[in-house]
Amino acid sequence: MAHYARNDELHAARTQGRAVKALCGTRFQPPADPSRLPVCVVCQQLAAAWSRG
Repeated sequence: MAHYARNDELHAARTQGRAVKALCGTRFQPPADPSRLPVCVVCQQLAAAWSRG
C-alpha cells in the first residue's frame, strides 16, 4: 500500500532506511517505486482535505 507522508520525512526515511508515519497513522517503510502500489484511501482523503484548506 502506498501512503502519503511529509516529503522531508520520506527523503530522510529512504536515505536512512527507516520507517515513517503516514497521514493515516500507519508506520511504513517507503518503497523505491510507490507508483506500482495501490494508494491508501484514508491518506488520499486526508491529503485532499488538507490541500483544500
